[in-house]
Amino acid sequence: MLNYYAAPGLIRNQDRINATIIIEKVSKYFDLTIPGIVSPSRMAKVVMARQISQYILRIKLKMPYKAIGLLFNRDHTSIIHSVKYIRQQLEMKHPADIITHLINIENQLLW
Repeated sequence: MLNYYAAPGLIRNQDRINATIIIEKVSKYFDLTIPGIVSPSRMAKVVMARQISQYILRIKLKMPYKAIGLLFNRDHTSIIHSVKYIRQQLEMKHPADIITHLINIENQLLW
């Protein structure tokens, strides 16, 4: 995995959060494997986990779209779409599922 880390001011604990840790936490949260989350599967659970992972990597680690694409074996435009989709869902009036997922995952990461 690539070595992108959260800036020290963004986390509460001493450990540095990196892309690998984020993908592992999201995989465990959705009860998936890492190969499963980066697979080309279109199952709703896998797609949601993948999109949330990509969103967190982009927003929290400020990773470039191309770098995220390398992690997930996807073109950077697919990553742009995923991040925009999650952002749009968060702007809706009742995005309860996505907010719940993000809050639970971020609590596990101890931002």
